[in-house]
Amino acid sequence: MQMFNRTARRLLSLAVVAALLTLLSACDSDEIPTDVDPVERTAAELVEEADFLSTLEAAASESDASLLETLGRSEPLTVFAPGNTALDNWDVEGLLANPALLSDVIQYHVVDGSFTTSDLGEGQTLTSLQGTELSASASSVNGVGYFRIDQDVTNGTVHIVNNLLFSNRTIAERAEFFTPANAFYNALEQYELTAALNDPADDLTAFVPTEASLAGLAPLVQDQDLTDADVTEILQYHLLTESVTAGELVAALSENNDTFTAETVQGEDLVFTAVRAEPEEGEEQGELTGITINGGQASINLGNVDLGSTNGVSHLISGLLLPEAYRPDATETIASTSGLGTLSAALGATGLDATLGDRSAVFTVFAPSDDAFSAYDVDYLLANTDLLSEVLTYHVVGGQELAASALEEGALPTVQGDEITVSFGEEDAVFVNSAQVTQTDLPAVNGVVHVLDDVLLENQPVSLQLRALLATRTLYDNLANAELDGAVDGGDLTVFAPTNDAFEGSGFQGLTFNQRAEALQYHVLPSAVDSATLIDALEADDTFTTETLQGEDVVFTAERDDDGALTGITINDGQASIDLSNVDIEAESSFIHLIDGVLLPPSFTDDGDNA
Repeated sequence: MQMFNRTARRLLSLAVVAALLTLLSACDSDEIPTDVDPVERTAAELVEEADFLSTLEAAASESDASLLETLGRSEPLTVFAPGNTALDNWDVEGLLANPALLSDVIQYHVVDGSFTTSDLGEGQTLTSLQGTELSASASSVNGVGYFRIDQDVTNGTVHIVNNLLFSNRTIAERAEFFTPANAFYNALEQYELTAALNDPADDLTAFVPTEASLAGLAPLVQDQDLTDADVTEILQYHLLTESVTAGELVAALSENNDTFTAETVQGEDLVFTAVRAEPEEGEEQGELTGITINGGQASINLGNVDLGSTNGVSHLISGLLLPEAYRPDATETIASTSGLGTLSAALGATGLDATLGDRSAVFTVFAPSDDAFSAYDVDYLLANTDLLSEVLTYHVVGGQELAASALEEGALPTVQGDEITVSFGEEDAVFVNSAQVTQTDLPAVNGVVHVLDDVLLENQPVSLQLRALLATRTLYDNLANAELDGAVDGGDLTVFAPTNDAFEGSGFQGLTFNQRAEALQYHVLPSAVDSATLIDALEADDTFTTETLQGEDVVFTAERDDDGALTGITINDGQASIDLSNVDIEAESSFIHLIDGVLLPPSFTDDGDNA
């Protein structure tokens, strides 16, 4: 099956891939001299005498003594010589331990005839002394750029290159000696797959996970009790049945609305998605900034693509690609994601872990982080599983897998039954109700998980919010003791909620039962007023007065800096200040604003108070 147009393959290899390959590792300019002494010497003498080519000299000497003789011959030759730092990402010791292979590799860097960059022009195919071909131009050889060009030697020309030329070896051999791919090679060897990637008759694409990405394989084997055959499938899922360059992949994405599917050796497909910047004015689409695989399972490292081999091409990726049978469900994704431990425990306590583990269903889960739960009395929630189930299902959209790119402003129905609202802020910030999405697109076989910085309780009554919030537990207890906890529920109200610390030393407990009840009602407005409405009311003369549920007025005063910017809001001439970082806590159709003091009705402080 021909997945890609061969004409596009030739054109794009020059246009697109060349741009990507400029990101490949380059030698440090401080470590290689910008000039080589213009003395008369052969290529062999240059390699032997130049400190910056000492690794190449050692490799040539130890692999095949005749190599330096070849470089010293009188007949003209061209050497594409890797400097010491070009070998930083290679297992030099391993190469030195394989002299026959290393000899082939070094001969692959040498061609008959002297070719300056002006001779090479826009590109020529050259036959190396090893016997296989090189593609060289004035700017690169096999896509590897030059650090220094046209170094004159008496028997030809030397170009210093930025990387080891290894395209005459197989995918498996490259993985064995290219340090960023070593972990992948070790996995291939462990599961007896190296032979499959050493067959020169094949034409494959390998997506090579980094060592950090492959570290996720061992716990997966343990957690799912995978067999060797299972792991073999996973590794084969990283291989396409045809060689696909980065340029061809970019072209396929552009031609298919930024999404493209290709078959793997394992049999299932990989799905590639383009990541683009916002388009400039007049552009139809933004600049390509990345390529993700399987909805975020992995991303292609555009700085390490098109690593050529005799039997295909390799691209480095961040992430581990998993066939469908081995992908985590939503419950497993949450359990394995750092920072979601509290949510995972809550799912287990309510039995919702089984619900989100249903691989035949589809969910979008908005997952509060551990930090989000830290503001709440988690023990109270865990002890009330019916309530907790209602809270958790309010975070789940059923029947839809909504990646971050698919989220739109507006309401979404939840499994609990009420709706949540998606909105967008500055710099593409995404909010669900008032909580911000801090991490997106954690993949699951049955949906997707997005992480939130707060717990969604907007559909719960005021009294429950006050009970669940750690900062307002004392207020809730005082309301319950005054038999007023139900009085703040069910209507459009505004509660100015003193924190626990505010009650300390306030003298509140010294009031009579009736006074405490009145004082608590004095913290409540009989209408829902958010902070923006309150600030607008202060614009006229920096003072706003309104009646409370208790019947007496409360006075708000704006505090401003020298430039007139609002810096705070005080209540009743300093009885309390509103914590502007903790306002607009929604509860049903009401608002809660935290304050740092306890408010007392004016009648309590007048000479004729009713104490």
